[in-house]
Amino acid sequence: FDIVVKAAEESPDAWEARAAAKANLANAVAGRGESAAELLAGAIQDMAEAEKRAPGKARWRWKIGAILLNQARLEMLQGQDATASCRTAIEAFNTALSIDGGDMDALEGRGEAHDVHGQALRRKAIDPTPEYELGDRDLTASLAQQPSSSEALVARGELRRHWGEHESEMGRAAAAKLEGAIADLTAAIGVDPLESEAWRHRGMARSALARHREDRGEPTPELSMQAERDLTEALRLEPMRAETWSLRGEVRLERANSAHIRGADAVALFALAIEDLDRALTLDAQLEVAFSRRGLARANLGAHVGDGGKDPTAHYVEAVADFG
Repeated sequence: FDIVVKAAEESPDAWEARAAAKANLANAVAGRGESAAELLAGAIQDMAEAEKRAPGKARWRWKIGAILLNQARLEMLQGQDATASCRTAIEAFNTALSIDGGDMDALEGRGEAHDVHGQALRRKAIDPTPEYELGDRDLTASLAQQPSSSEALVARGELRRHWGEHESEMGRAAAAKLEGAIADLTAAIGVDPLESEAWRHRGMARSALARHREDRGEPTPELSMQAERDLTEALRLEPMRAETWSLRGEVRLERANSAHIRGADAVALFALAIEDLDRALTLDAQLEVAFSRRGLARANLGAHVGDGGKDPTAHYVEAVADFG
């Protein structure tokens, strides 16, 4: 694309294509645990060059917003503060919508940016509710115009899951939001059964709803089993995604913990959880959450076998190694 840009320097399409290539490469670099900041900055600069050559189009602004949103998501994954990137992305989407109020890409992108901003604020112990409200409004407006958009359904389902998880953490009623998330994601699967993101997020929403109900003294083990089945389907569609292996390991760990509390034999469930987390770490040795989940699974397995009269030492030693 460098050659194309040099040959057609006044073509906005050439700059746009190079920006897209840099953004895609940034994702691959970030997946290896390396910094993608320079590539993302270059992608934004290339989009700005495209805009100079064909000004006044909403398309350039929402594409810049999409790159900034991608940057915010990568910052979240790397444990960095993503609030600035989220705010800048929202500004870019606002500009796109001021040029073309009917641009559904910009409207959906702004809704997703509000969602990620809400997640970033949660990490800083700041109330994310206003961001979730704004994001939900944008995604609902987008779906009013394109009700069969699997992408918009997944985006609103993901946002409502995050919102429900926050409400549950605050000790408030969250079932309606989590059930709304499940409904959106079920609809997305109906539109596109091969959309792995829909299966993954529905599994997470069902798991969150199961935890919420159990915390309120209403255990629903069938929800945890449904969550596990959803994540298994997501893995069938996208088997190399470490995060999904880690998530299924977490769901299996929760099922094992529940079985232990009930006094049932949970050794096999703990072993399945650890197996999933092993696979996650084979795919991504830098996935810190998988280490902590595996450490917890090994520690809880130790407690479980200890209660059964067996020596738990080996499991505790492995747990300590995971926790570092």
